[in-house]
Amino acid sequence: MELSFFKKALGGGSNSKTYITRIGGRTIVRKKISKKENSKLKSQVRWLIKNQGENVPRVINHGYGMFSYFYDMPHYSDFINFGEFIQKEDITKSFKIIDKLVDFLFNEVYFCFNEPKETVSKKLDFYITKKIKDKITELSRINPTIGRLIKYQFININGRKYKNISQILVELDKKKSFIAKNSRKMANNLHGDVTIENILCKDNSFILLDPNDENSFNSYLVDLGKLYQSLHSNYEFLIKLKNCNVSGDNVTFICPDNRAYKELYSYLLKRLDLFLSSSEKKLIIFHEAVHYARMLPYKQKINKETVPIYYATMIKRFNEFLENDQANNL
Repeated sequence: MELSFFKKALGGGSNSKTYITRIGGRTIVRKKISKKENSKLKSQVRWLIKNQGENVPRVINHGYGMFSYFYDMPHYSDFINFGEFIQKEDITKSFKIIDKLVDFLFNEVYFCFNEPKETVSKKLDFYITKKIKDKITELSRINPTIGRLIKYQFININGRKYKNISQILVELDKKKSFIAKNSRKMANNLHGDVTIENILCKDNSFILLDPNDENSFNSYLVDLGKLYQSLHSNYEFLIKLKNCNVSGDNVTFICPDNRAYKELYSYLLKRLDLFLSSSEKKLIIFHEAVHYARMLPYKQKINKETVPIYYATMIKRFNEFLENDQANNL
């Protein structure tokens, strides 16, 4: 069945489109993609059905239209995006959302098991090559500014000096043993995209949208890195920036700051103490940095002028991870 009539476009990502519409007398949200690209949405449907419950939307219908594959979900008209919720509501309500989200992920989503260290090491090599090295190489070929910037050993970001990517990769190679040792606990049921924008909230309730199983490194720390991407690096504020300046080895831009995000990040760190070791928590920053590396070619397509912002954020997070005393000593 195709749409009875179009009501409102919600956007989309990875070539999919999302709409609010009415079918059979009720308002629903439909997500669709071309038939030849259906694998991503099919995997979302499988995850949503498997994890259906209070915090996961019900799949009302799914199948093929004339030119597309689609699935339908309820329209949560009285829920708002978590980023908006954080700014509008008292911070204590957001603390409760964090509590419930973390409990849900660790108690109901992640099915953990110990991976052999040799397997983890192989996965880690692939992860670093595909998600960091290849992404930066791809970007440097199509963005001359980044092509010039990566040649420096150090770069200055908003007046502070950081090790650049060539040194970072050398040091990451030295830290592989530490990363692998503390990444043996993997999960079979990652959500894969636990971003602020994929969480809808109302009062003390939340709905988790848009799973993504395209994670070659299936550690739950990768999932949590998505939360850090927002609360630690202010991603939702970075995307609002329209320009930055690159001059030689200097990158400058208005560095966004948000008090509510800072409070939530501190709260999240304490909440994770119930589930993670201190080494695992530090590794989340590594995965946060990788998320910024992964998005670089995508950001090039949106606005090549602001790509250095995300490159710089990646550099800052890798430096933060590498400067950690425990990581350096293990």
